[in-house]
Amino acid sequence: MNEKKRFLTIRDYAQTNNLNACFIIGGGTSLKDFDLHRLDKEFTLGINHVVESYTPTASIFADKIFLSKTKYDFSNFHGMVFAGEDSNWDSKYTGDRNNLHVFKINRSEPVENPRIGLYHSTCTGLLALNLAIQMNFKKIFLLGYDFYHDNGRVHWHEDYPHHLRYPETKFIKKAKKFVFFHPWYKKIWNCNPKSNLDTFKFKPYDELFK
Repeated sequence: MNEKKRFLTIRDYAQTNNLNACFIIGGGTSLKDFDLHRLDKEFTLGINHVVESYTPTASIFADKIFLSKTKYDFSNFHGMVFAGEDSNWDSKYTGDRNNLHVFKINRSEPVENPRIGLYHSTCTGLLALNLAIQMNFKKIFLLGYDFYHDNGRVHWHEDYPHHLRYPETKFIKKAKKFVFFHPWYKKIWNCNPKSNLDTFKFKPYDELFK
């Protein structure tokens, strides 16, 4: 099975594997003091450079910039990898192709059908959330979805120069795009109450494990 056909098999992945919740790990600085290893037994989806500092169940990236900038050697990663079709994965990806799922970019709106692709208009966080919906998780928790600057930083992991060129007003505009996920509102929680993303219910980090 090739990488693009493999992606089409993720529909209802959670139900097939008896999984209930997906924890999507973003890059926001609200995670700088959070012990991600508390999630080691959960299904975790790491966005972009998260994989350089923590090993999630699955990793997702969308464009050429990530593979050109990352210092991570994917040959050391044994989880699921989701790559955008225009990310140069065919020439730059160093990991096991049997774990690789290549998806189409959908610029229209979030959908449940993998054949249409993953919704992406401004940030990889949109893609990751659409993926969790297509995998049919009953509960989806957003971690590090901050969309603000924090004393000159935007990520809890290493910032690359291209990350710092955007003013906070642009992050706020990106956050507004999540309104398109309102049909799935009941199963999505944002774990940072200070986030500029206010589309979903809030569930603070310290309440995740109660």
